Amino acid sequence: MRRRASVVSPDGRLIANNDNKGTVIIREISDEGEQKIKISIETNIAMSHDGICFIPNAEKIACAMAGGIQIFDIESGEPSLPPMKYPEPFVGRIVGSRVGSQLFSGSCEGTILRWDTETGEPIGQP
Repeated sequence: MRRRASVVSPDGRLIANNDNKGTVIIREISDEGEQKIKISIETNIAMSHDGICFIPNAEKIACAMAGGIQIFDIESGEPSLPPMKYPEPFVGRIVGSRVGSQLFSGSCEGTILRWDTETGEPIGQP
């Protein structure tokens, strides 16, 4: 299975990869650079190429999928919120804010949204 995107957690201790089949693999990185799988999250929903990011505290990971964004707990692999519905059919990219509990998403059509990752609600208008 081909991995599509890779992201590193804000503290540099975790790395996550996604694929087009809906799997996210999160690995722990030791101080020596060794990696071991922490958890594999099976979303069963196709993800966008650049569609993963860690939430700033690195306890959760956001995944862009057809029609929305889903946030997962990286310990349990379970969704931590209901899906965040996107106004367009495809989210192209997401990126976490370095401060606070926000992330930003961009669509292939050019719409950019800011999200509250605690509530799953958009902040402001596109």
